[in-house]
Amino acid sequence: MVRRSRITDVAKHAQVSIGTVSNVLNKLPTVDPFIMKRVEESIAELSYVRNRGAASIRSNSNAVYGLIVHDVTNPAYSEIASGAKKEAAGSGYNLLVASSGESTSAELENLKLFEELRLAGIVLATISEENVNYAQQIQARGTPVVIIGAQDVPGIPHVTYNDQIGGALAMEHLLSFSHKNIYFVAGSLNIQALQDRLTGIKSAIPKKSTVTVTYFETDEQNLKAGIAAAKVIKKMPAKSRPTGIIAGNDLIGVGIQQTLLHGKALNSDPHISIVGYDDIAIAELDTISLTTVRQDFNVIGIKSVELLNSLRIPGEKLDSKKLSINLIPELIVRQS
Repeated sequence: MVRRSRITDVAKHAQVSIGTVSNVLNKLPTVDPFIMKRVEESIAELSYVRNRGAASIRSNSNAVYGLIVHDVTNPAYSEIASGAKKEAAGSGYNLLVASSGESTSAELENLKLFEELRLAGIVLATISEENVNYAQQIQARGTPVVIIGAQDVPGIPHVTYNDQIGGALAMEHLLSFSHKNIYFVAGSLNIQALQDRLTGIKSAIPKKSTVTVTYFETDEQNLKAGIAAAKVIKKMPAKSRPTGIIAGNDLIGVGIQQTLLHGKALNSDPHISIVGYDDIAIAELDTISLTTVRQDFNVIGIKSVELLNSLRIPGEKLDSKKLSINLIPELIVRQS
């Protein structure tokens, strides 16, 4: 494991005092621009990461784990946080939760902040491809990192449900009702889990079948995105509309369902079947009754912290691939 660069290393490299380095880090306007540039170059060359917890090192800041989620308003992430918090508390740690709001840049800023705070470990509830390299750097500098999701990132263990199996389960359900024109309505395929679900969907199509699968990309992964997608689908010519829809998550599925069925009795349109993904609480309401692929997010949160605990065992050289946990989802059939 690579030793972290310290502020003393930066001062020596830049040939300035520790106080000057501190002034540069705090962006004080009194620092000479030439000196500031030299210090910033040393910081970059040494991969120095500021320790924001140093001023309060006796506050036991290293007894805190961090969890970064895409959208804290999504019930799935709330369940992950609940499970992670419970397991962290049982292991003697507090849990700090940050939301990236589905923004790649915000996700990176949260990663940087958590490392600067010198947290004991970081759980990423999915990670953008653009930030994988930085997560690996954090791990190499000594902070344990666990990813929730299907990314196979060298050196970083993950905990996930098998999304290819989940996609296949959803597709097999629609095929059992003889659907031919199927839409996969989901967010960006930059998210590995969605890539895997689409792969699973396509793998379930029998050879020489006339079944078609169309990927319909949404800007976000929430109720609003489902409503927007449904409005587009409603305007399509009847012959072009999908007869079966697999949603990227339950929020999208509910948004589609309620918009398509607006003004009608529940499930009165026999031509469209909808399958969600996640099985959040709203999916089982009598007025929703959404067929979905179930993932137990509470368990995911618990397992992710268990992995962090394993990574913190002193002197152990652990194989991230062997540590990774892959769970199997299940289809929950309801009325949609």
